[in-house]
Amino acid sequence: MTRRPGGSNDWLLIFTESGAGKYKTRQGSFVARCGVAVLYAPGDFQDYETESEEGHWDLTWVHFLPQPHWQSYLRWPMHASGVRYVDFGQAEACANFQLALARMLEMSRRTIPFALDLAANALEEALLWAHITSDPTTRHLS
Repeated sequence: MTRRPGGSNDWLLIFTESGAGKYKTRQGSFVARCGVAVLYAPGDFQDYETESEEGHWDLTWVHFLPQPHWQSYLRWPMHASGVRYVDFGQAEACANFQLALARMLEMSRRTIPFALDLAANALEEALLWAHITSDPTTRHLS
């Protein structure tokens, strides 16, 4: 369980691998199940926890400061509860998003030169897959 009324000073992406997480906002609540990513902007009210009926929540998360050219990738749909989210209903986009996040984590733990740059590249790829999935003009993947 995490509660940050004033949010954080960076962006926070949370992806549900399995189980479910419950996000609470001032407008209501939202349950994210497998294949759903949630995005908090700096300063957003953050209140989330494992969904009690599900009993577990496996997730991948990352706090980040975006590159200037990432701004359009961060315009995610807003749920009625006030949570930015992408539901990866499409298998290809979800698999590619997950692979990019896994590469990001792997690179962030490496000690090779430019490891953090490689991690940022993998995060950018994940954000691009989210953008492709959520933008109606790019939903032509088959």
